[in-house]
Amino acid sequence: MLKKIIISRKSLIGLPIFIFLATSVLGQSKEIGIGVVGSFYTGDLSRNLELGEIRPGIMLNYRINYNDYFTLRYNLTINSLHGSDDEPVDAFAAQRNQSFTATQFEAAGLVEYHFLDYRDNPAYRNFSPYLYAGIGIMAFDGSGSIESDFSKVQPVIPLGGGIKYLLNWKWTLAAEFGARKTFFDYLDNVSDGDLRQKNYQYGNEFVNDWYYYLGVSVSYTFHIVPCPYGSGN
Repeated sequence: MLKKIIISRKSLIGLPIFIFLATSVLGQSKEIGIGVVGSFYTGDLSRNLELGEIRPGIMLNYRINYNDYFTLRYNLTINSLHGSDDEPVDAFAAQRNQSFTATQFEAAGLVEYHFLDYRDNPAYRNFSPYLYAGIGIMAFDGSGSIESDFSKVQPVIPLGGGIKYLLNWKWTLAAEFGARKTFFDYLDNVSDGDLRQKNYQYGNEFVNDWYYYLGVSVSYTFHIVPCPYGSGN
């Protein structure tokens, strides 16, 4: 049996309320950014990072900086994923000889935490490491056969971190690594199967697939500076 993800109605109602409350607070500054990513996955076909299976993608983001340490970030990523048994991890994988390539779209809401105050006094410190976590939705479409009763839209948990470098008061450069926890095992088209049929076309149904990003981005900052004087003065 293929595993299915069920999201409760309360969760779907609560998420927009949370986002509305979060974005209703006036941030000190806002950013819009673009970047490039290299993506790869681990699952039944690839258990570790394979440099030959990294695929390119593009990332767009919008940030609201609430203070020197916390940032709310909206992220959209378009990329591809690839995996294969070309370099089999064991004799079973050599007999299976499977592969997949998928086009992927991800939308996510993230909270970033910066360890250093790098904005207020860039002459003293203009960089900071950071961590992020959040919730997202991933959709994919690719080669190979996907079971008809399996959804190609799945929730994911984004986790990651990186380092930011303030180029000047408007532009910021960031490099990061991110992991995505999924709740299903069919991103690579390989999961459970009929073990009575010795055709090797199945994998480990008890370990879900993950995918990852290596990315570099640049963002432009719109500063919000309250006027200390009345309009009549």
